[in-house]
Amino acid sequence: MKIKHYQLTALEMWVEELFERCGIDSVEQLNIDDIARRLNVWVFYKPMKSKGLETRPGIYTMIIDSRLSPTQQWLDFLHELCHLLRHAGNQTTLPELFTVGQEQEAEQFVLYAAMPISIIAKLHIPQQRDKAIEFLSRTFAIPKKFAERRLDQIQRREFQGTVDSVLAKQIPFIGSDSKEEPKIQNIKLFSYYDSNADVPGPSQIVIEVDAATMNSSGEFYFSADGPFERLEIEDFYGYKCTQLSVKDLKYKDDKIGLNFPTLSLIYGRAAKRFVLQMRDIEQFLQLERGF
Repeated sequence: MKIKHYQLTALEMWVEELFERCGIDSVEQLNIDDIARRLNVWVFYKPMKSKGLETRPGIYTMIIDSRLSPTQQWLDFLHELCHLLRHAGNQTTLPELFTVGQEQEAEQFVLYAAMPISIIAKLHIPQQRDKAIEFLSRTFAIPKKFAERRLDQIQRREFQGTVDSVLAKQIPFIGSDSKEEPKIQNIKLFSYYDSNADVPGPSQIVIEVDAATMNSSGEFYFSADGPFERLEIEDFYGYKCTQLSVKDLKYKDDKIGLNFPTLSLIYGRAAKRFVLQMRDIEQFLQLERGF
């Protein structure tokens, strides 16, 4: 399996930079003792739920449940490590539903830290899916379900990166001499792929609009097929999103439209991150197309 167009998320880049600073660059170093020593984490094993504490700035203590299997202890260690390194000390300034966001980020951290892309890229992974899952599970000593999630994640991002690379070459540059009508600027389109959702494509489309556009008198249309920049779960961390329904949408030339004066009246004139469920988009298009 070739990894050529894979794009790291902000959290994954943070994990990779952390491991690089600590000199972690091989499978053999991916264990509790090695990482704990390099990050000043004192680990104790007791028959109680795993948890971590920052005893002093930069000095951490972690209790790992001694009743768990070595594999689950490793995963618990990484989960609690994320809380220690990224979440400790911020409890008084947490936004709404922050705890849920922390847990979601910790889950992603486990995938990135247990199977770093920098190490995976060095391996000769079998092309056949079941063999690739077995290989990753055995190599990184993690459950097959984790290996499968990581493999799917890598393949999705590799495919999206390849598509983005091709589209970037095909989209013509519109210079100042273009006779096309000016378009509304500062709108970003994203797609989110829910790894737990049983859908072949993105589960949500996210439209990011700045305050100037929300206060404009224009409309914006886009294709349900994209192209979209990919969002990961950690990209939602700390952001409040506004859910749109089919009633908020317009239709023209088989494209989905947003009318900003109308949206401003309903949702306010401040910058927004609008979320559209793909199932709602499909329903909307079917109704507008007449089938």
